[in-house]
Amino acid sequence: FPENKVKMQNILDLIFPPRCVFCENYGSLVCESCLKSCRYLRKSFSLTSNQAVHPLQVFSYFVYETKIRDCIKYSKYSKKQFAVLREVSKYAISDMLAKKILFPNAYVIPIPLSNQKKKSRGFNQAEIIASVLAKGYGFSLQNSILTRQKDTLSQHRLNKEARLENMKGAFAVPSVVKGHKFILVDDICTTGATLIESANAFYAAGALEVVAFTLSRRL
Repeated sequence: FPENKVKMQNILDLIFPPRCVFCENYGSLVCESCLKSCRYLRKSFSLTSNQAVHPLQVFSYFVYETKIRDCIKYSKYSKKQFAVLREVSKYAISDMLAKKILFPNAYVIPIPLSNQKKKSRGFNQAEIIASVLAKGYGFSLQNSILTRQKDTLSQHRLNKEARLENMKGAFAVPSVVKGHKFILVDDICTTGATLIESANAFYAAGALEVVAFTLSRRL
């Protein structure tokens, strides 16, 4: 039962108090002091390209650097670190709610991993962030609407044009999205190629509106 899990966690915290992964002070996995030392973006920006069906409004909370970069990087390669990513996401969403940063009442859609990456990691970090956003704003989380229909090359070393071409036709969306609104969620926005192609798939299927949220953005 949920209440038993909470009690067990409280007992474990007493025996093995959590320590900040960055400064190693006791109290939480990521302490507020370390989070406050990160650089905040808290801005919306418009993604456009020749391949974008419509400009895509993206809200990003942190700048992708230092502690936030490490948090996202480690979460991708260590299952033990996804709890840290969840705590950072909770901090961001809580602050956004306090500052009355609004999104349209929409379905929350995490960007799916390739089959190979999902099998290797065992989880999708975008789903962790999306679940926190959906719960905080009271929106519906949908993990299976957006699917990858091809495994793409790693985007890491590709330029913007190559990234857009690499992602072309990568996603599929069913016709049930017609007339609905959606929030795409990912951990980082670099060129925005993945978000643009995902949004294109939604608009092609008849979506009414698509916006996006990323925990961080590379400047």
